[in-house]
Amino acid sequence: MTKTRVVVWGFSALLTLLILFPVLWPGFVLSYDQVFVPHQSLLPWMLGLGGGLPRAVPQDMWVSLISGPIPGQLLQKALLLGSVFVAGTGAARLVGGPLGMRLVATLLAIWNPFVIERLVMGHWSLLICYAALPYLLLAVRAVRRDGLSRVPVLLLLIALGSLVPTSAVISAVLALPVLFAGSALRTVHRIVVALGIAVLSAPWAIAALVSPSATTVDSAGFSVFALHSESWGGPLLTAFGLGGVWNQDVVPTSRNQVWVPVIAVAFIVLAAFGVRYLQRRLDRPTMRWWLLVSLLGLLVAVAGAWSVTNPVIEWIGTTIPGGGLLRDGQKWLLPLAMLVACGVPAGVVRLAHAKSATSTASKPTGESASSSGSLV
Repeated sequence: MTKTRVVVWGFSALLTLLILFPVLWPGFVLSYDQVFVPHQSLLPWMLGLGGGLPRAVPQDMWVSLISGPIPGQLLQKALLLGSVFVAGTGAARLVGGPLGMRLVATLLAIWNPFVIERLVMGHWSLLICYAALPYLLLAVRAVRRDGLSRVPVLLLLIALGSLVPTSAVISAVLALPVLFAGSALRTVHRIVVALGIAVLSAPWAIAALVSPSATTVDSAGFSVFALHSESWGGPLLTAFGLGGVWNQDVVPTSRNQVWVPVIAVAFIVLAAFGVRYLQRRLDRPTMRWWLLVSLLGLLVAVAGAWSVTNPVIEWIGTTIPGGGLLRDGQKWLLPLAMLVACGVPAGVVRLAHAKSATSTASKPTGESASSSGSLV
């Protein structure tokens, strides 16, 4: 293990402990949607067979199976600590480059409103998808370059991101560049990948289609669960800042500061400058697709908060089976959150290099030669 990796892992572990130190004490952490018990029995609704909306399928099935040999409170702590820690190391792995870039990516991947608000809401499965996202994108690149030998790793990462319907959609959609032209896979191999994605999504997708309540989502819920503006910047700047969860009780008080929207815009601009660097780390189709999915997630998030577009979101949610996934719009900022974490340090380095190149080019020839001589 290299020194750089040790430092990154140590920094990620330190940030994880700073955020989650309360969960280290004995006992269960009960926070909104997060409810663990000593031993969870396997019930039909955990398989999508209970007739209701499959909101936690197959998440609860896996918890029931694993919490047999592993005590519930240990499983809960491992999932919480592991998801945050891996999110930090994954961002550093995707960014690569000097140690400073990796540490900034680690910091932004862990210490951001999306992670904090979802932790308090108890959406640990969504954070597992978030943590797996950098490795998923790297696996997409590997499959497109090396072919079938990398497919099992890709499908494993999609499975980790498919514990609940929203994260399953995000993971499956981000893996689609594997099926595009230019991949090292043959047609039959692409079919295998597509079938693997379909099988991993089947537990919740089939339940959503056959459930009697799948097309009767209460339209009033879309306004209640819409992205909530956290400052003077309104829904869009709140989304740029990766916040906006509907439950105001879980929003950090710092989000109300006047300077928060300014920082959010600055980060978005820096991330935009970092896209070209990230494209070299991945490849052009994968990076462009990640950017497109992030922008679509941003659109879904803010659409529910605007009176002009909210009726469209409500119509989709109450008419199309599975459309209720759009109700908690802030969840769809997940790809953008990781893009900002990885793009900001890349953008800073690119701007620094551009400024350095401009300064060098603007120097007179004599001054440049004199400077070179003084460094020898």
